[in-house]
Amino acid sequence: MPLRMAGVSGGFALQLCAFRFPGRLLRPREAIPPAALRVVAAQIGTGAEALADYARRPQTRREQLDGLRLAFGFRMFTPAHRRDIAAWLLPVTLATTSAPAVASTLLDELRRRRIPAPGPSVIERLVGTAMLQAERHVAGQLTRTLTMEQVASLDALLAPREGTPMSVLAWVRRPSGAPGRAALASLVEQIERLRVVGLDPACAEGVHPERLRQLAREGGRLTAQHLRALSPLRRRATMVATVLDTIVRLTDEGVGLFQRGMRPRMVKDQRYRSAYILGAVCPARDTGAAIVLTHVSVMAMNLLLEEVAAQLPPGTHAVMLIDNAGWHIANDLRVPPNISLVHLPPYSPELNAIERVWQYLRDRYLSGRLFGGTRAIVDACCEAWNNLMAETGRIRSLTDFEWARQVRP
Repeated sequence: MPLRMAGVSGGFALQLCAFRFPGRLLRPREAIPPAALRVVAAQIGTGAEALADYARRPQTRREQLDGLRLAFGFRMFTPAHRRDIAAWLLPVTLATTSAPAVASTLLDELRRRRIPAPGPSVIERLVGTAMLQAERHVAGQLTRTLTMEQVASLDALLAPREGTPMSVLAWVRRPSGAPGRAALASLVEQIERLRVVGLDPACAEGVHPERLRQLAREGGRLTAQHLRALSPLRRRATMVATVLDTIVRLTDEGVGLFQRGMRPRMVKDQRYRSAYILGAVCPARDTGAAIVLTHVSVMAMNLLLEEVAAQLPPGTHAVMLIDNAGWHIANDLRVPPNISLVHLPPYSPELNAIERVWQYLRDRYLSGRLFGGTRAIVDACCEAWNNLMAETGRIRSLTDFEWARQVRP
């Protein structure tokens, strides 16, 4: 190939590669890594040296850039795209507290829309603005139902406890100490003090668990003086998350204290049998479908998919969020035509709303019981699921996450 023709073809190839990955424009006089030059040259059948001085004329680069836009439908990043992307990013940032994860998702979306990525400073501003909007959105969700009396009770937690220099919040966060009646009595007093605030745990429904944990960790780390220095909205949201989290933690500690320090020792039966509930729920319709088996396999998953498909209304297509368990990704998995499977990222059970259903069933119906055998376990699982289906609004309250509504097949 003549040197000039090789340069033209190579220029198109280099710009197209930059469009696809990392998804941006080549800068004027940008040095291309030799390894990348060799790969591109090998694919178009020329030598890497023919591409080394690509686009010595700036006009060449601009002309080829215009040609690629027309040929492949690429669009430049404009203020209109900025507004659209900012709105699209909010549900993404509500589901994570990791800025790098948001930036990676943003770049993937720009590639999907065939928009070359703008400069790093623009990406940083988009991600930073989206993270700030998500924090304000979560704060608004946690505080929108607070009454004036509850706000005053939250502020009172930052005041010194009577007769001591420490704040009430610092006192309720203190460890319980050695097991005993005094420690258990102290835990009960701490829990009762927090319950005076009158917070309903339902105020946190719809908030991603990781966002809630982040606020609770912040409230556990900051002193009363630092919390008072926050803006009113941020302070109240942090206090709500901290109070809810502390009540749960103190309750768990109380149960543990009772088990360690109060219950007499006895022989423990080590035998066990297992049964599995395989189910799926629809928050929009407040319903679900499930089967109960004594084993988990691809065949069991196929049976569940058949059951879900049979219960879907005519003309409905379901999108099912699932993890990457072996029976969810097997080659012989039979997916009905009215169902699409969307696999979650690895090691992210908090993204799967069905986990809250399993926790609810264990806490409400199945934990702390002794069964006579496998048949009794299966019957108890069936009864628990049927009771769940009979609770109007329960499925929706447990699983209707705002970010999950954005999932598409």
